[in-house]
Amino acid sequence: MSLERLLREELKNLPPLPGSIPKIQAICYNSEASIGDLVAVVERDPLLTANILRLANSSFYGFSGQIGSIHHAISMFGKSTIFGFAISGSVRNSFVIDLEPYGVSEEQFSAAASMRSSLLFHWYRRHNRPLLEQMGPAAFLADIGKILTAKVIRREKREGEFLRRIEGDEPLEGVEREFCGQSSDEISALLLEQWGLPPPLCQLLRGSLGDDRPEVLSLRVVRIVIPLNNTMSAEGEAQALSLLQQAGVATAPFTDALQVVTE
Repeated sequence: MSLERLLREELKNLPPLPGSIPKIQAICYNSEASIGDLVAVVERDPLLTANILRLANSSFYGFSGQIGSIHHAISMFGKSTIFGFAISGSVRNSFVIDLEPYGVSEEQFSAAASMRSSLLFHWYRRHNRPLLEQMGPAAFLADIGKILTAKVIRREKREGEFLRRIEGDEPLEGVEREFCGQSSDEISALLLEQWGLPPPLCQLLRGSLGDDRPEVLSLRVVRIVIPLNNTMSAEGEAQALSLLQQAGVATAPFTDALQVVTE
């Protein structure tokens, strides 16, 4: 059986998201919904509440131990980022995260998602809150397709071959397409569509290199500067800054946010 066919089977057999997630989604994408509406839904799920408070108080955001309630967390982060926190916990509960073909551990995968979310939060919280609201869940979901790609590659025992290829000079997307017929970003978008997540979020994850929308550019930048293996480098930062400069985006808010995250 081809890897592409295995991948289609994995997508078809995806476990559903917990029942609280569609309710949170409906509130987060309803401009007339209140913080109280979201608090009421989240607090009905003790595990979800604990996961959100754990992420909100993680060292990445700089509020360690200060946020003691869901209401406080929503006030600080906004509804969209809280939706991202909720999705993050659901992903960990829905999948076995084994990214051996990418040379990445589960801990690195989770840390990269949190660091990217933190970078977006500190980058846009003061000067572009509407953009942050668009991107809240994106940092946690950008590489979710790699979980399925890695799974089918492992099933065919081709993880060594795949890792050797991506550690060379070949573009990752090209190797993914050769092995699985699609890039992991396209798989991420398909997965989110199957879960019924908002079309703008699916389109954001599918954003192409030529797509110059601010949200697509911002996600590309944080993924460059914070790779999945958390090996941040001067080269990655320089590449990210170059992209922002080419797009005419002010770099100072980004570098300030990056300094907060890396400290």
